Amino acid sequence: MTLKMRSRLVLYRSYNVIKQRTLELVRSKEEVVIANNEISTKNEELEQQTEEIIAQRDSLSSAQLIIETKNNELKEVNTLLEKKVQLRTKELNKAIEDLRKSNSELDHFIYRSSHDLKGPLARLLGLCHLGKLETKEPDTKVYFEKLQVTANEMNEMLRKLINIHEINLKNIAEINVNLNAKVLNAFDATNLKLHTHGLVRLDNHVSENINLNIDVDLVENLFTIITENAVKYRDIQKPDPFLSVTAQKNKTAVHIVFADNGVGIQPELRAQIFDMFVVGNNDHKGHGLGLYEAKVIAKKLNGDIALRKSKNGLTEFEVTLPLSLIAEELS
Repeated sequence: MTLKMRSRLVLYRSYNVIKQRTLELVRSKEEVVIANNEISTKNEELEQQTEEIIAQRDSLSSAQLIIETKNNELKEVNTLLEKKVQLRTKELNKAIEDLRKSNSELDHFIYRSSHDLKGPLARLLGLCHLGKLETKEPDTKVYFEKLQVTANEMNEMLRKLINIHEINLKNIAEINVNLNAKVLNAFDATNLKLHTHGLVRLDNHVSENINLNIDVDLVENLFTIITENAVKYRDIQKPDPFLSVTAQKNKTAVHIVFADNGVGIQPELRAQIFDMFVVGNNDHKGHGLGLYEAKVIAKKLNGDIALRKSKNGLTEFEVTLPLSLIAEELS
């Protein structure tokens, strides 16, 4: 091969190399342009995001300032409310203390008045008795008898008031008692006191296995009050007046239901039946202290007494008593 031909071959190869490099450079340039365009787009996006972040930061700063202002206002309001609550609490505590003092003074006044009136009443009853013995006029004897009945009613009311006062001051003496036996004792005591043996039938369904650790005097008094109510307010128009007693025991308490078919309690008086001086039926005489005393006793024993709604026309009282006063106090 001649020198000239070799030179041409070299030149041709060099041309191809240069051409190839030129194409590569063109492609690289295009890629750089594309990359630059992408970078520009990203930069624009970053700038936009930066502006949004700055705007959000400004909004957050404004919101934070508003929140701090509101928090300061709330702190001031809370401080003012706390002062008002403290003042109201102080006033309320004073009012409660004044009320307790007034109740104590009223309770003491009732006790002293009742106690002081027993002497004059006893003398009045004595005079009535002497008057009936000495007078021979039938009409005069009737007046003395009516006066004696009224004096006895007043004496019974005073006895109840004194008894309620003593219940409030009584120290509980806990002893184990059988519930069934106390129900029977209360019914027998009522018949003996009111001379009504056989007029009201007792349906006693209380299990003989239920025992309570409780104050025996208070629980006997409580059952006697309820039993006396059933006897006093029996319906003489019904051929078979009765008092039914049932009891259910759970882990901590016993629920005793006394149900009778007597004259019942007037609907408008049901809500106030445990209030002082409220008589459940206006057609019958009473001093309105029995069920109030029952409520006081039930509360004293950490229990309760409630008038239940009965679908069969009976008058039902539910007494709830703890199985043990000590356990109840510890809980």
